[in-house]
Amino acid sequence: MRRAWSAGRGFSLPELLVVLAILGLAVVVAVPLVAHQVRLVQIHSAAEQLAANLRAARMVAVSIRRPVNVRVDVDPANEYSFPDVRGRDRRVRLPEGIRIVSSTTPISFLPDGSLSDVAVTVLESPARDGLLDRWTVTTGILGIARTSHERLGAGAGGGR
Repeated sequence: MRRAWSAGRGFSLPELLVVLAILGLAVVVAVPLVAHQVRLVQIHSAAEQLAANLRAARMVAVSIRRPVNVRVDVDPANEYSFPDVRGRDRRVRLPEGIRIVSSTTPISFLPDGSLSDVAVTVLESPARDGLLDRWTVTTGILGIARTSHERLGAGAGGGR
């Protein structure tokens, strides 16, 4: 015997439209949040990469037993460079939207890996709601680079 199609099986068109509307709202809310998180990861990564490259420059100075200078070019160039073990210049440009607002330059590592004075480099990037993400890379006289983060309110920092 054949069963008749039952109206109780499946979803009605209004139910499907409600589900699609809820999904649409979820996407509208999620996209800006994800974009913000991507931006935060990007500036954090840039600060950590700078710290890692400062450690690399320190190791080059120790390896070749000669001073090594890291040159930092602030905004609008937003890049830094340092020599590798073979003396080739390695140049790193920061991603669009991340600015180097101030830096000790050059950052000079001595043959023993130390610095004659503390070096500070500050990176900034706009965050949501008019806030500003600021990452500070501080290299102490022992040549160890560390990063720190702060979020500043509107109007703070060296914004354009």
